Amino acid sequence: MDDITIKTDNPIAEFAQGVKKNWGIVLFMGILFIFGGMIAIIYPLMATGGVVLILGWVILFSGVCRFVDAFATMKQGGFIWKIMGSLLYILAGIFILKSPLTGAVTLTLILGMFFIIEGISKTAFAAEIKPLKGWGWTMFDGALTILFGIFVLTFLDNAALWLVGLLLGIKLLFAGWDLVYLGLALKNA
Repeated sequence: MDDITIKTDNPIAEFAQGVKKNWGIVLFMGILFIFGGMIAIIYPLMATGGVVLILGWVILFSGVCRFVDAFATMKQGGFIWKIMGSLLYILAGIFILKSPLTGAVTLTLILGMFFIIEGISKTAFAAEIKPLKGWGWTMFDGALTILFGIFVLTFLDNAALWLVGLLLGIKLLFAGWDLVYLGLALKNA
């Protein structure tokens, strides 16, 4: 039955059928993610440094691309604003690359604020869906996320060195297990 191809007008079914053929790649990616996540959890300082440096290079490269785009689209208007924006990107990228510790602190500060804002929105959403079954878990998640954000901001000087790497490791670990289970499910489907 695995060799039978059914043509449908359902794009989701067609997508699933295409992914099923590549279950091994999905499984392999999951294993790589798990391995990378474990390394990031064991060495969060190194992972944080890696994230900060990659972010610095991405911002710098984006600024260069925006600078080139400003000249390529000069006649379309907004040239000065595009140049100013691109220079801001370039300077931010250089700053992060020259001062990765400051970049890590800034990134952690943004992360702490993000957690607080996300937690507030989750608790508001939970209050809105309160009659529905399971609303309490959403409220609990929101409250916990707010507390986590407060923790990050309170211990910013210490957390900046390891938090981003640890969170990256946890995310990679969960994403890896998700891909492993998906790959195995696709194999057996």
